[in-house]
Amino acid sequence: MMKTFTLPAIILLTFLVCGCASPDAGKARQLIESIEKDYNMGEYIGALNTLHEYVRASDAGEIPDNPANDASAYKYLGNIHFIYFDYPTAIKWYEKALEKSSHLPDNAEHLKATYNLCVTHCLTGNKKEARSYADRIASLSNVDSGLRTYSTTMAEAFYEKHFGDWRVAVDKMKEAVKLVEIHDLNEYLKFTPYAELSTYLEELGKYEEALVILSKLEKELEIKPIYPSMLMECMKGYMSVYTKLGDSKNALTYQNRYLQVSDSLMNHNRFIKANNTFHQKDSQSGINTRQDTASMLYSTLIVVGLLSTGGLLFYLIVRFRNRSVIHPAEASHRTDITHTDPEIPEQQQELFKRICNIVDSPEGYANPEYNIEKLAQALDTNIKYVSQAVNICAGTNFRTFLNDRRIREAIARLRTADEGISIHEIAYKVGFASQSAFIASFKRVAGTTPSRFQKMLHDKKGPSTRSYQKLTTK
Repeated sequence: MMKTFTLPAIILLTFLVCGCASPDAGKARQLIESIEKDYNMGEYIGALNTLHEYVRASDAGEIPDNPANDASAYKYLGNIHFIYFDYPTAIKWYEKALEKSSHLPDNAEHLKATYNLCVTHCLTGNKKEARSYADRIASLSNVDSGLRTYSTTMAEAFYEKHFGDWRVAVDKMKEAVKLVEIHDLNEYLKFTPYAELSTYLEELGKYEEALVILSKLEKELEIKPIYPSMLMECMKGYMSVYTKLGDSKNALTYQNRYLQVSDSLMNHNRFIKANNTFHQKDSQSGINTRQDTASMLYSTLIVVGLLSTGGLLFYLIVRFRNRSVIHPAEASHRTDITHTDPEIPEQQQELFKRICNIVDSPEGYANPEYNIEKLAQALDTNIKYVSQAVNICAGTNFRTFLNDRRIREAIARLRTADEGISIHEIAYKVGFASQSAFIASFKRVAGTTPSRFQKMLHDKKGPSTRSYQKLTTK
């Protein structure tokens, strides 16, 4: 009897092999190279789209399982979400990178993922997790000792900055810069400590020292111009320091450069769209995959049944046995093609558009008493959904989001108003109940106080105010 099914089994095996596409290692490498190129040039949305394609192809079995490629892809996904302040999603991808890198013989990628998780948990205020990952870095083996020492030092610096003593953090960052030189590490590892040190020196009022650090950072960035996000931070640092020094010309020059870089890099609408498209395709892909799987299983079982029947009939004829024919088997189960995860990202995007329409109107931003409760009521929804939409789509809370809109309106009015207009009047017209709150928010967004900004705009030595069009464009 076993011999009877040998031929059908061979035919079935051939059918299954031919019906399944083999993983393409070349495609995987091509995707990774494209991701690295776009990411290094600051084309974050292009890199994000390619990363989504990599994840889809990996899940579909179109590319081979490769821990090194997977760890790299997940790391870049984490980095992009980190840049756009989406820390919860960044942590998710960093954890995936950590898991994949644990299968590699060299712990370099494992160290990077651990360090990234430590920093991100510092920024989200998770002291316990930050401490845990900082300790893991120090205990890692089978990795370059210089890189481990540098990463441990920087992890401790961030931990001290957020949960301990800023002075200790500064000492750690200065030590990290020296470690790059001592261990002959990649020069780009100086970028983060330089940026952090310049901020600290500025806060201490040591403006000239801050400029020295910023000039070192700018010089390094000229040598390695593939870190646009750090260039953005450098320009912002210059802008802030020159503003405090009263150097209107340089302050406006660097403000313009900062806004140009940030506008080109930080396109939140494209970021949201890319993520929503990925989630929609992912959901649909899950449906199609399950449908295809059920269909293929059904077809395969029919073929098995037909071939088995043919073999058995042949056996019966040859042996002249009078036996019952085995009927083709049908699929005993069907994959449920429904899914419990609705298109939440798309709903949030639509809700966020409605939020923007209201907040952008004078009825929204110009009302000092406007709050999230009134917005939720106007949208006929609840506070929780409004808060989630703003957090995910704008990367901040509602109060900061609303105040940022007010500040942009204030900047637009300052550009067109007479020099003599009072700051109090501007603050009132854009919805601030107090002048102190207006000044604090203005300084956070523009890097300077409204009075200094007003003076710079009317300083004949400064560049034309037309160059600040981008500041008032959302």
